[in-house]
Amino acid sequence: MSAFCLLTLAGALLWRSEAPDITLRWTHSVQKTTWEEVWRREGDHLLLAEARIEGSGAGMEPPPEARKQGRFWVWSPLLRVPEVQLAQSGAAGAWALCDVADCFRPQAAAQLIVCQP
Repeated sequence: MSAFCLLTLAGALLWRSEAPDITLRWTHSVQKTTWEEVWRREGDHLLLAEARIEGSGAGMEPPPEARKQGRFWVWSPLLRVPEVQLAQSGAAGAWALCDVADCFRPQAAAQLIVCQP
């Protein structure tokens, strides 16, 4: 069975999750609002199943199909990619990867992929 794996840029394993979905969360560097993405495994690719932002502005306008749910604008981008490169800008604060059990907050750039057992 596959899992989510977060690797250092040198390929060392930082974090692994068998959860069906994970949430990538960070704070927008200009607006200082939360942005969240829900990722799923789809074969050997990652699927961006849902995106959520607290507000609009500074290059983060929700698309026309977004709907307001509580404090977030929510939509389903359905973007399929082989990997997600995650960096630390310093301006936005740390990002976190969360599954049903906990959140992991790495201190350096990393790569999110689907990995095999």
